[in-house]
Amino acid sequence: MTFSSPQLKKAIKVAQDLGLPVAGFEVLADGGVRVLTSPPAQSNQADAALDQWLKTQNG
Repeated sequence: MTFSSPQLKKAIKVAQDLGLPVAGFEVLADGGVRVLTSPPAQSNQADAALDQWLKTQNG
């Protein structure tokens, strides 16, 4: 297997379509590619809503 740019683009797009944040990529010795992902960012909206509610409860 040899590395190709379209192969890399396709692998990155698949990861993004799955909702995974792409952090980088590696081209392997055998010509394959590895897409490096990071955990999806957690939404802080619930925490912000809770904090706002707590502020109203404490006066």
